[in-house]
Amino acid sequence: MKIKLRTATIIHGFALLHVAAAVLCRLGGISDDLLLTSLTIFLIVILCQRYRQSVEFSAIVIIIANIVGYLMGTGIASFVNIFISHPLLSPAIATFITTETIGWALLLFLKQYSSRYSSADKVSPMEVTWLVIAIGIVLALRFLIKLFRNTIFSGEFLLGSVALMAAILIYSVIYMVEYAIAAKREAEKEKDRADLAKFQYLNLKQQVNPHFLFNSLNILDALVLDGKDKEASTYIHKLAGLYRYMLKNEEESTVSLRDEMT
Repeated sequence: MKIKLRTATIIHGFALLHVAAAVLCRLGGISDDLLLTSLTIFLIVILCQRYRQSVEFSAIVIIIANIVGYLMGTGIASFVNIFISHPLLSPAIATFITTETIGWALLLFLKQYSSRYSSADKVSPMEVTWLVIAIGIVLALRFLIKLFRNTIFSGEFLLGSVALMAAILIYSVIYMVEYAIAAKREAEKEKDRADLAKFQYLNLKQQVNPHFLFNSLNILDALVLDGKDKEASTYIHKLAGLYRYMLKNEEESTVSLRDEMT
């Protein structure tokens, strides 16, 4: 219950921060796009980390949530302006509702799927790179949306849709390239581990064979000293057969259980 309360406080707190940023930016006569986007990114990162999500999953959520939030915020702002047409109050209400919706929707998703996408592993440099790439893509798209809002594209929904598809495409291409490189590196590591294991096995065989021969000759010497010529002769023939078997399978890493028992 305490965790839910703290998470709710975080969501409400960021919603109020969004409201304050929107109002202060309008009072100062500057754009609030990048500031509100940055606050949304921080909210997503905090929620994902609280539910132990992988950094790559957090990066995907950052891209999708920001673009969807942009489309949602545009629609909510248009709806609010129908009833309240105020230069400060309207954007404050719209950004508050949008942030609350994004926060709670993400929270519900994380509660339901946290075990599927969670990761308790140590964060790798590659994952941090993906997070930085995702944040860079979001900020760049927000800048492009602001730049081309009234030029090439007409209509907020169309512009947001194009931005969403572009973000997913860019991220997917980069992810596939990075995944291919990581898979190749992992395959090389597996090959190195296999070669090392084979070397250690062959080295062990080379160490065991002289010891086995030394022990066998000691036993043979004991039989000869005891005057057990017949037993010694039988032992020599069996030892020769065993070494013939070992030489025959020298290059084999495994043999069948039936051959080994025989």
